[in-house]
Amino acid sequence: VIQVSFNNHDRAPFRLENSEMICFYEAYGIFHNLANQVNRQFEICLEPGTVLTFDNWRLLHARSALTGYRQLCGGYHNREDFESRLRVESIIM
Repeated sequence: VIQVSFNNHDRAPFRLENSEMICFYEAYGIFHNLANQVNRQFEICLEPGTVLTFDNWRLLHARSALTGYRQLCGGYHNREDFESRLRVESIIM
């Protein structure tokens, strides 16, 4: 396995033979159940103005339901630019 992209609410069709689909959905169900086990989750309540950054390819992440008003802004940057900035700021070597 090189990479896992997992979003049960936003999936494209799978192009597999029928015989492979049965095995795929069995494995997919197991992975879904493992990913949603409470003991495998870390939950944090963000305060207004908090910036959260993480590596999309190294962390399986999600949001839980929320009542009330919120404003969430997202953005993307590549890893090399982020690490370069950390080196320039002498945060990492």
